[in-house]
Amino acid sequence: MALLPMRVFKNLVMWPINAFLFYSIARALEAAGVFRTLREVIGIREHTVAQGRRVE
Repeated sequence: MALLPMRVFKNLVMWPINAFLFYSIARALEAAGVFRTLREVIGIREHTVAQGRRVE
């Protein structure tokens, strides 16, 4: 029970760091065309995703 406040503090400190890392990696993958390739492989079209419709 004594470690709980330190764990909460660590999580609060790491939250923006993890968000920044995720955002940076996602932007790099988008710039490299990885998401575009995945969409082609699994057959999802951009207009369908943009409209919010479910693709079967």
